[in-house]
Amino acid sequence: MSTIAEKIKAYRAKHNLTQEQFAERVGLTQGAISMLESGKGLSAQTLVKIHKGTGGELSPDALLLPDSAA
Repeated sequence: MSTIAEKIKAYRAKHNLTQEQFAERVGLTQGAISMLESGKGLSAQTLVKIHKGTGGELSPDALLLPDSAA
């Protein structure tokens, strides 16, 4: 089962994005992305920003539910 951090890192790798580029895309700071990728700083507002910034590809369900359920 992938963690939220692993899912965000995988998305960035798939789209060739740095933390800074991903942060700009989703409306967060690079520091916030770094925290997320270390398993900290997740909030409902952050989930919504990621969902909108990725065009729905990383939905709250995709991030929170086990891989088999997403």
